[in-house]
Amino acid sequence: MLSRCKPEGRRCNELGESLPPGVPPPPYTKRPLGDWAPYRNRIEFELAEFLFKRNQMSAGQIDILLDLWAATLLGNGEQPPFANHQDLYKVIDSTPLGSVPWKSFTVTYDGEKPEHNIPQWMNDTFDVWYRDPHEVVKNMLANADYKDEMDYAPFREFSSEGDEQQWQDFMSGSWAWSQADELANDPNTHGATFVPIVLGSDKTTVSVGTGNNEYYPLYVSFGNIRNNVRRAHRDAVSVTAFLAIPKSRWDSRLQSYDVYELFSNRIAAVAPCAGLRRFPQGRGFKQWTGDDSKALMKVYLPAIEGYVPADIVQAFRAFLDFCYLVRRDVITEHTVTQIQDALERFHHYRTIFSTLGVVLTFSLPRQHSMVHYLFLIRLFGALNGLCSSITEAKHIKAVKEPWRRSSRFKALGQMLLTNQRLDKLSAARADFRRRGMLDGTCLSEANGAGVRGHDVQPEENNEDIEVDNGPTSVLAHVELAKTPQYKRARTINELAVELSIPQLPILLHQFLFRQLYPDDERDPDEIPPNVLPHFDGRIWVFNSASSRFFAPSDLSGIKGMRREHIRACPCWRNDYPRYDCIFINTNPELDGMAGMTIARVICFFSFKYDYTLYPCAVVRWFDTVGGAPDEDTGMWIVRPAFRANRTPHIAVIHIDAIYRAAHLIPIYGRHPVPLDIKYYHSYDTFRAFYVNKYADHHAFEIAF
Repeated sequence: MLSRCKPEGRRCNELGESLPPGVPPPPYTKRPLGDWAPYRNRIEFELAEFLFKRNQMSAGQIDILLDLWAATLLGNGEQPPFANHQDLYKVIDSTPLGSVPWKSFTVTYDGEKPEHNIPQWMNDTFDVWYRDPHEVVKNMLANADYKDEMDYAPFREFSSEGDEQQWQDFMSGSWAWSQADELANDPNTHGATFVPIVLGSDKTTVSVGTGNNEYYPLYVSFGNIRNNVRRAHRDAVSVTAFLAIPKSRWDSRLQSYDVYELFSNRIAAVAPCAGLRRFPQGRGFKQWTGDDSKALMKVYLPAIEGYVPADIVQAFRAFLDFCYLVRRDVITEHTVTQIQDALERFHHYRTIFSTLGVVLTFSLPRQHSMVHYLFLIRLFGALNGLCSSITEAKHIKAVKEPWRRSSRFKALGQMLLTNQRLDKLSAARADFRRRGMLDGTCLSEANGAGVRGHDVQPEENNEDIEVDNGPTSVLAHVELAKTPQYKRARTINELAVELSIPQLPILLHQFLFRQLYPDDERDPDEIPPNVLPHFDGRIWVFNSASSRFFAPSDLSGIKGMRREHIRACPCWRNDYPRYDCIFINTNPELDGMAGMTIARVICFFSFKYDYTLYPCAVVRWFDTVGGAPDEDTGMWIVRPAFRANRTPHIAVIHIDAIYRAAHLIPIYGRHPVPLDIKYYHSYDTFRAFYVNKYADHHAFEIAF
């Protein structure tokens, strides 16, 4: 339960005049329902949006498509929605909404110049293109999509238990509250909505055959919208200025290292100082992770553990803990304490680099900035909706995709025009949706009811079947793949042979007993097989299942939801078997790993028993080692479980007990890993594993 301390605002009309209590605001627009101007109808608008925005079809291909369309209508007296690409662009450009013109000015370097070898960029003139940010933000505020996902006044949010403050969206920070206090001193602003402006800039590089061009776009947003809107590609971040500079004209000394790259360089330097084998030669690191630096961070700790002093492992662990904690969607006072602890651990353990002589002083700006994060969180709320990844994601839509659509010659003007047309299409869609003109699809609207010919057919033999949800409380929604594998086993006995698990029929009967008699406290292992429910009918085997779960701190999630696939197939991509590991919810009353168990999926299948469909998984259990995470890496350790007779502990479970996929990293030991071991051999080769809490944000919250 949460409580908010929040000032009240007043409704007003378009002139800013306060409305009497209970009087609704005036209608958004006087345009009648069905007015698609400048488009003639819905089909024309959706076709323009599909070709230009979604498919990003080239002008030449648009002409070919419309020419083919016109050919099919010959003799009918009809024409396609557009004559050619020029006609389509003309209609988009005539959209009155979202139109903020681009302007420009030039800049030149006016500082001191060296006497000789003057860099070319010091003499060059650069064009800066911009749009009025005030008008851009006004268009955003007019977007009806945000009306239920905006905070119109600053607020402070507290837990009703323990009176613990928390920070999430921008308006929950103390800065917005203090600004509102200042505005309250002016009687002319009483009842007004405070609209903070958020600016961000980051360079992006696009390539051509002769070299690289770097663009420095300036992005604008506003603080009233909530973080999930700003990071969900919903046009809440807009480009408002462009500076284009050829890369070769910048002095290479201006380039900076990433914090992670600096850490990697230092750790690589520590190995010979500490009398240890150099890491890349010792473990063939790229073989396991590839060259992607983000993937590298997720597996770094187990890879260096044992090869470098423990203090280095602790320093990197503290750094990663800090990074994941500050990126949480909601920051509570308890989280603030955890962040402070991670920061103190980082500064304590990083001295190992100085002790070993790798570095004599720490003066990195980005490491220094870490000490300011807690202050900034209290000022501006959780940083998850304000971090640089927001502008980096916008680069794709605002710079890279428009660049690819340009002629690559004097591309900036073409890119600006593309952005302007995209803004117009987005504004038109928001307007049409607000007037209720985009319900259903074009086909369903033409039919008048339903979508003919597109009804979903029931799966084979699944009609009139009640799907049992099982006795376990569900924290995620898991469902099997849509299509079963018809070339695999069709009975449980055949599946037992296929999987080399002779006891599988008994395990299935024990599963049925638990499902049919959830209140029976007897251990199914102790019940005679002839007493257990019996099943020998048809089964359907699947190679995968999907899990949808709430993951608010994960940037890939939409409105806090994430979907991922869990694989269990004997031949993945026609190459090697793949059997993923999973978190299984064993005690929903406990948090994190205390209420979770790790298992490896061997097979997914379903069957009908007494007219009820049971979606199941055959799993190999893992045991948790110890009652706490590993002291150095901070990660839980698990190992494959065995029964008393030393056979693998295998069971059949309901898929509703599955939470999501788990990423395990082998405990490599102190000896180099043989190069002939492939990554897909890991689960069958090593004896113990770390539960990787750094796989993503949600895994971190589970296993922290």
